[in-house]
Amino acid sequence: MPVIIQPENYEVWLDPNMTDVTRIQLMTKSYPERFLKAYPVSRRVNSPQHDSADLIEEEALQRDEHS
Repeated sequence: MPVIIQPENYEVWLDPNMTDVTRIQLMTKSYPERFLKAYPVSRRVNSPQHDSADLIEEEALQRDEHS
């Protein structure tokens, strides 16, 4: 599960000396669902051989032949 860190917490989040578990937990609260959008992308995102901006373009959802 990805973690969405607010910009004001970037510096603290990236600090390798940060060990305050309570503070870390406060920075990783659930992000409001109304600000998120999920959509299917190319299966090519699973391979490090592919590295281009088109990997995150929305693709048509393909039906699983077993559904």
